[in-house]
Amino acid sequence: MALRPAPLDAETKFCEGLTLAASDVVQLGGIDRILKIGKGRADMQLVVDVATIEIASNDELYTFLLQGCNTADFSTGSPAIENLAMLQLGATEVRAGGARDSVIGRYQVPCSNDMVGDWTYVRLNVIISGSIATGIKFSSWLSIPA
Repeated sequence: MALRPAPLDAETKFCEGLTLAASDVVQLGGIDRILKIGKGRADMQLVVDVATIEIASNDELYTFLLQGCNTADFSTGSPAIENLAMLQLGATEVRAGGARDSVIGRYQVPCSNDMVGDWTYVRLNVIISGSIATGIKFSSWLSIPA
């Protein structure tokens, strides 16, 4: 099956060739990568291109959360942070519903900044658990139709 087009715009790139072995907000150039989507509904795709993924211990789990907030620095408190989309990768033993072992390749998740209200800013937060040594290497961006 062919992949849907997922144009890459430097303005909507979260990271390129990033390796993570511990939970963290995705950074670009050493700072949290926060994208301003603006007010009003924006339909998009979260694209995660996985180059390598460690699942040798059968307990590794990588949860990608596209999060929205109306505060540019995602400070805690009011207004709250909302999870807008989720992608879970890892070993079949720990993936929800017994999904297969994740493989390298492109994952595309349809999403929107409109979830019980619209969210001006988005970031990508990766929660990692299990016996992680090398982790996951990936590139990620939002693909927003013109």
